[in-house]
Amino acid sequence: MRRLALGERPLLLAVSGGLDSTVLLDLAVRWHDEEGARAPTLLVAHVDHGIHPESGEVARRVERLAGAHGLRLVGVRLELGADASETRARQARLAWLREARRRTGAGWILTAHHADDQRETVLMRLLHGSGPAGLAGMSARGREVARPLLGIARAELRAYAEARRLSWWEDPANADSRHFRSWVRTTLLPAAAARAPRGLARLDEAARHAARDRRAWGEALREWPGLSYRQESGVVSLDWTALGGLPLALQGALTGALIREAGAAAGPRAVQRALRTLNGGASGSRADLTADWQLGLSFGRLEVLAPARNADRGVRLVEGAAGEEQWGEWTIRWRAEAAPPEQHRDGRTAWFIPGTLMVRGWRPGDRLAPLRGRGHRLAAQCFQEARITATRRTTWPVVAEPEAGDLAWIPGVCRSEARVPAAGAPALRLEVEPRA
Repeated sequence: MRRLALGERPLLLAVSGGLDSTVLLDLAVRWHDEEGARAPTLLVAHVDHGIHPESGEVARRVERLAGAHGLRLVGVRLELGADASETRARQARLAWLREARRRTGAGWILTAHHADDQRETVLMRLLHGSGPAGLAGMSARGREVARPLLGIARAELRAYAEARRLSWWEDPANADSRHFRSWVRTTLLPAAAARAPRGLARLDEAARHAARDRRAWGEALREWPGLSYRQESGVVSLDWTALGGLPLALQGALTGALIREAGAAAGPRAVQRALRTLNGGASGSRADLTADWQLGLSFGRLEVLAPARNADRGVRLVEGAAGEEQWGEWTIRWRAEAAPPEQHRDGRTAWFIPGTLMVRGWRPGDRLAPLRGRGHRLAAQCFQEARITATRRTTWPVVAEPEAGDLAWIPGVCRSEARVPAAGAPALRLEVEPRA
């Protein structure tokens, strides 16, 4: 845990109730107790997929386990049904965990993936025709997910659990060879180990080579002259013209690295197909990758566009003398403070006459009266002048009065004339920053 450098924000432990995650919870609690006041808050997250008839009882066991450690539980029942596939369950679980991380303000999701899971993942990807980057397997520290047990074998986890007298639920699906991963685990890997005892160690070595190669392309993305890699408000991008001047193989490899930085995955064929689609396109052009991810052009830059980027991420009310809220990938903080002599029109801190304010997503048609400006302007025009791409606008918060039609502020873009306090008067200081 210390080696992963997970920071000070709360940690969201994904606990299924099985052996691996039960050990993860036990180890995390022991580490937390050793760290004392320096340790971040631990939260327990449980997803009841609604697939197995015993899942309700498992959820209650996890709730009791969290309570025994004095930890807050956040959970959900998804009602996927008995026919749900492994892939659908995994995608639904991860989507909910990511939303729970944002909602709770957690810095990381911690999962109990271990060394045997890594072998299974690498072999499955090989059988599915993955490119070299996919053969690196899972990272111990990804974009939102950390895997502190990744270097530990399943047998070691079981020995630890037995020594600690932990109890857990054995999911029968783990031994059901109708599921592809279970077949790899129970049939293919044991057969490979019996036929070539050193083969699995060589598989691990190949994965390490692929991981080094993947890291190298990530570094090349940042260091390559002229590419001008950026990550702003959750959107990664690079210079489209500079990329287009490179050989096709380099274009594909660097774009693949860009896609991985966004938290997505796409094979070499999908990447090359998308680049061909965008070749010669204008700003606003898009090309499909996989699983609803896209590449897009905006103001001369190539962006990776996440699925279901939705402006309506809910509403947060700013009320009271002080507080903090999370909105998507943004942190909102406020407190009482005397107003300064002058406010910056494009800053990310603004002062308002005290009262309730509302933070929500930008909507087409939103307007405001710019500070020290003339008349009203569409928010879209303000975004364009600030060179905020259409993609980034969909995840950009705006501040409004609950009963007013116009906006009071677009953080970092434009402060309006609404609710501006006199210099030195009591005011509400509002700060809106993208989360690190």
